[in-house]
Amino acid sequence: MKRLFPISILMAILLLSCGVDRSGEYYAIIADRMYIQEIMTTEYLWYDKVEKVGTDDMFSKDAESFFYGLRYKDALDGKGDNYSYFSADTDTENEDSGSRTLVVTTDDSYGMEFLLYQDPTGSTTHVFARVLYVLPNSPAAACGLQRGNWISHVNGTRVTQNNYAALISGGACSLTIEDLIQGDSALVWKNARDVAMGASEEVEDNPIQTHSVIAYKGKKIGYLHYTQFVDGTETDEQAYNKQLTQLFADMKAEPVDEFVLDLRYNTGGQMSAAQVLSSLLAPESAIGKSFVDIHYNDIHIPAEVNLTLLESMKVANLNLHRLFVLTSNYTASASEAVINSLIPYLGRDKIIIIGDTTEGKPVAMQKYRDEQFSFELWPVVAYITNAEGSADYVKGFAPDYQVKEIESVENWKPLGDPDELLLSNALRIIAAEAPVDTMSQPVASVSKLSSLRPSTLLLN
Repeated sequence: MKRLFPISILMAILLLSCGVDRSGEYYAIIADRMYIQEIMTTEYLWYDKVEKVGTDDMFSKDAESFFYGLRYKDALDGKGDNYSYFSADTDTENEDSGSRTLVVTTDDSYGMEFLLYQDPTGSTTHVFARVLYVLPNSPAAACGLQRGNWISHVNGTRVTQNNYAALISGGACSLTIEDLIQGDSALVWKNARDVAMGASEEVEDNPIQTHSVIAYKGKKIGYLHYTQFVDGTETDEQAYNKQLTQLFADMKAEPVDEFVLDLRYNTGGQMSAAQVLSSLLAPESAIGKSFVDIHYNDIHIPAEVNLTLLESMKVANLNLHRLFVLTSNYTASASEAVINSLIPYLGRDKIIIIGDTTEGKPVAMQKYRDEQFSFELWPVVAYITNAEGSADYVKGFAPDYQVKEIESVENWKPLGDPDELLLSNALRIIAAEAPVDTMSQPVASVSKLSSLRPSTLLLN
């Protein structure tokens, strides 16, 4: 019978063979996993829940699997840490992170966001991609794609859960668009046609997608569809914050009576951008007071950091007495931090949420990178609370008025259109009219798969 040597004995023999100390080679093999363990046992929010792995046992997993094996499974009231993630330089997907989305890079994109659905007619097991919105000056916009379009094929191949990344970037392609029509007794597909879309390219993903001042029933109502929390561009790090401030200054000059903030597809982003937006939305009397408290683990220095509502935003602050927020279950992280930060100053009853329950992510990640390794680590490093010390939304913020846009098969109006499903309900509620029933024909999406970026609340 062949005797098997434990790996530790085998490595010891190898290291001492011929009297040459080869321990450097041994540790070089597992250097990436040793680095990961160091980060996760010092910087990770739940560092004390990470079981240290002996060097001999590090050989059994690659770096990515090793990282995910260290995440705390009982974090966030048992929900688990589905947010800390490993990002390899060559990766475009982030499935193992527990995220519901793909990582979208704007330097190579068709410029549309979409969601996957099982065939709403129920007659097949096919998958369709439905366009959520299209970025201006993008290949998707150039070929005429519009919000609500149903895409069934790419280059003649059916869209599936395995190939849908082909809708994010790639060469010039042909898309098959079909219309979903209510027939005499059932939904049916009609008018299949092909459209030619150019190759993916660098597309500006400005978070300030749509904005307007809407006159409705004697009131002026400000509207903003804000897609991500990002300060600016590579050439101007505060470009988008400057645009946001100017937009609010213009609305203040109108002046607007009410405000509708559309965060339905906003999965998060930079804390600093969230700080700017909250400073514009909070009552003027709250300026200079606490925005959020960032709680790191108890061995981090400092263990806590307080951010305030910015005095510099007072010139554009709308001094709102209440706020209407449009949400979905993609609304996450920094979006939720904004809602939570305003509760101490407006009151939860004055933040009227319309849409669907948000994700529930009161934690933030931070990037760690060592140049000798071809990956980045994004572990959860902090818990985020408001001025009252509260972050009671692990299960998400429940809507005051539930309107499940994603499950609606009716034709979607452009975002910002007063007749658009969520916005029209907000306008009706502002005017003290009854909201519209929208749940007569719900349909199911496919495991929340979409082109939206992973939910993130990042510390810079």
